Amino acid sequence: MCELLYNHVLHVKLWLCRSIPHSSTHETPNMLMFGREVSMPIDFIVEKSEDSDDSDSSIPSYAIKLRNRLQLAFSHAQKTLEESARIQKKYYDRAKQPFDFKVWMTSLKITLMLQTHHNRSQLNNRSI
Repeated sequence: MCELLYNHVLHVKLWLCRSIPHSSTHETPNMLMFGREVSMPIDFIVEKSEDSDDSDSSIPSYAIKLRNRLQLAFSHAQKTLEESARIQKKYYDRAKQPFDFKVWMTSLKITLMLQTHHNRSQLNNRSI
């Protein structure tokens, strides 16, 4: 029973993930992969598809239009990714703390001295 429910719901959830715009690219995975949004059956009932209003439905013209849509989606995604990277770098740089090497070396020396002292005291206790 659970397997049937899982198989029934999985494709719907995957379709949902592929049709939501990504926060970095502001494009859906469907648009970036196919050059268009994937239509649902209700879309055919309610409105016409964007490709169906063309009087010239030859394969070469469709391929040219598809390539143009993919190039437009790619360039838009590239611009928004650059902006997103700039914003993420700004937040990273704001949260980054400068590393003080002298403090680290001092704490390392103290740790090593304490371990050496502890090891020596254990050796002295064993020899007694």
